[in-house]
Order: sequence, then C-alpha cells, then structure tokens
Amino acid sequence: RHHRCVPIQGVHEEAIAAAGAAFGADRSLTFLFMGSSLGNLDDDEIVALFHCVHGQLSGAHRVASHPGRFLVGVDLPHSDRKPAARVWRAYNDEAGWTA
Repeated sequence: RHHRCVPIQGVHEEAIAAAGAAFGADRSLTFLFMGSSLGNLDDDEIVALFHCVHGQLSGAHRVASHPGRFLVGVDLPHSDRKPAARVWRAYNDEAGWTA
C-alpha cells in the first residue's frame, strides 16, 4: 500500500479544499494539523475549521469505503513543566532559525 504526502500551503479553508480536490473520491484522505496555531483562533473559528475538514473527509464526493482521518497535534498549556519563557525562546531563538 502506498501513501502520498502532499504539502499544501494557504489559508485553512482554501488549503483544505485544495487537498480534498487533489485526490479522487476513491482515495482515503488524512489531514494533519499540528495545532499550534489553534491558540490564535477563537472557539467559533476552531469549530469552523474542524467542520471544514469534516466536510472534506465525509462529503458526498467521498466513498464510504475510504474513510478519512484527521490527526490534530495539541500543545501543553503553560505550567511548571512548560513555562511561558521556554516557549517564547523556542519561537524567538537567538540564531533566528524560528523567526
């Protein structure tokens, strides 16, 4: 069994629709969302994003025998194990790799 990974860049709604269109209805889709930007969205926007993915995974153009998958990565909240200063340094390193 072969899998094809296709990175797609763009705003969420456009990228999700492009991913859905990139494969035929006879192919299973897996959406990977690393999740770190979820904190930049309000609750209604998160729900809309998840509905958008659900629409591509279960839409009328999809074949029921090829279910889709949605893998979401989430981060720990700030705590003693993950202090805010550590997170800030991860996204603002002195060498400029993550900037």
